[in-house]
Amino acid sequence: MSPAVAAHRLAPLVQERERVLAAFLEREQERIARVCHDMARAFARGGVLVPYGSGPAASDAAHDDLAAGRDRAEVAAA
Repeated sequence: MSPAVAAHRLAPLVQERERVLAAFLEREQERIARVCHDMARAFARGGVLVPYGSGPAASDAAHDDLAAGRDRAEVAAA
């Protein structure tokens, strides 16, 4: 498959993803804001966030140190 054909097939999928995400954020914006506020209060009291995930989300959770821009101490796998 040529890159042009691949891009042509991919474009509607990306547009649908964007539509679904925009609808979700519109619908859930107040709840997301409340959760962010609650997290900020918890962090101010010394709380920590322990990210985790399964499936595709596991990669995001495993690499939060890259997004945060800081190194973490190694933890041995059980």
